[in-house]
Amino acid sequence: MSDEIRQFYTAGNTLYAIIRNTVGQVWYPTGEVFEDWGTGGRAATDYDIPLTYTGVQEYIGDFDTNIDAGRYDVQVMRRVGGAPADTDPFAGVTQITWSGSAAVGVGEVGAAITTAQAKEHLRITHSDDDTYIAAITLAASEWCEEYQNRVYVQREVIDYYDRFPTIIRPRKSPLISVDDIYYYNTSGVLTLLAATVYDVGTYKEPGRIALAYNQSWPSIRNMINAVVVTYQAGWVARANIPEEIKHAVKLMVGHLYENREAASQVTINSIPLGVKSLLGMKRTINWS
Repeated sequence: MSDEIRQFYTAGNTLYAIIRNTVGQVWYPTGEVFEDWGTGGRAATDYDIPLTYTGVQEYIGDFDTNIDAGRYDVQVMRRVGGAPADTDPFAGVTQITWSGSAAVGVGEVGAAITTAQAKEHLRITHSDDDTYIAAITLAASEWCEEYQNRVYVQREVIDYYDRFPTIIRPRKSPLISVDDIYYYNTSGVLTLLAATVYDVGTYKEPGRIALAYNQSWPSIRNMINAVVVTYQAGWVARANIPEEIKHAVKLMVGHLYENREAASQVTINSIPLGVKSLLGMKRTINWS
């Protein structure tokens, strides 16, 4: 398995990845160990994993197979000089759940209905179009998710903020839990925020992340994407997704199946009225 690390970024740059474990230690490839940054006088040049440009504004790299199974943060940095440096700017962040030999697929969109359910709605019994139906079922779910500002099947979501809002309202609902919050301190170092600093509210939508009693947000560097919030959103089981959402996805699948030539040009005005009516019942608005 290879190319587990992927980052979309503009062409003409040199990117590399830094891998951290859940306690913030960095992976040292030569020593095959996680350690505190700077141990033994080491710096970015000792920790970097080079990424290769694919030609489609995407950079890819291999996750180190010497790393044990677990969940890891992958920081992507943009190299400014001739070699990686501790002061290089941040280009992105993602997380990988690692089996010990392959990425498990955290963050991938799951369809709100199964291919079998879509075929039942379409009244199709043959298997000739199964691949196509699976593809449009996923596309329909993705469109409906974006329209509602929701996640259907539980997955990891990452939000970025230029500062700490008074209350952080994650952009996707329903919020299940917060995995972690990182921020760039005034020295430009990506720092894990202690979970004791904030409380998480999931009983209403959109969910909220607010300061715990007698706590304050830390000072941050004045920069874009200075705060990175990683959280779990969606319904844990597909069976828990509201029926009106499932039916809207089915209607959308039917629309795409019957209008194949127009499927690549879906606009809000071309969506069947019933889809928007059903989705509007639980559409969330987030002004953060």
